[in-house]
Amino acid sequence: MCTISRKEKEKLVREKDIINAAEKVFTMIGYNGASMEAIAKESQFTRKTIYQYFTDKEDLLFSVIIRGFERLFCTLKNAVVNGNNGIEKLKHLTNAYFQFYKDSPNTLNLMNYIGYIKPTAENSAKRIEFNKVSEQLAQEIAKIIDEGKADGSIRTDFDTMKLTHSLNF
Repeated sequence: MCTISRKEKEKLVREKDIINAAEKVFTMIGYNGASMEAIAKESQFTRKTIYQYFTDKEDLLFSVIIRGFERLFCTLKNAVVNGNNGIEKLKHLTNAYFQFYKDSPNTLNLMNYIGYIKPTAENSAKRIEFNKVSEQLAQEIAKIIDEGKADGSIRTDFDTMKLTHSLNF
């Protein structure tokens, strides 16, 4: 059984609190208008504390985006359970995506910033983490499409990966 120390638990809570504050600041005043000072104020930590967890504002944005994609992925994965075939699962997936947007429009808007974050040495670990989550999402969608092709509910002449990427989640 793996347990973490009280100090490690406190560190994880502090990191989560900072990410929550960053998401709030980014959605309230936008990424460009946000500052580490505003995030520090919102999180009720010092800038020094924030820099112990995150290298810069882009690192924080990556963390917010990754968490958003993880929530979206979980939402979509849960939605497809109720489908009996590929096309039904795809419909449930699409409905879940729209519900996610309806429930969390600001988070989804922030998630769309991913293309604007310049790759740097400082954010390469976060970029790798994002790519992993993004790839899992694409694989899950491709699996559903292939299932639909196999059960006859989705046309077989569609290229699975092109269709997967055209869904643009």
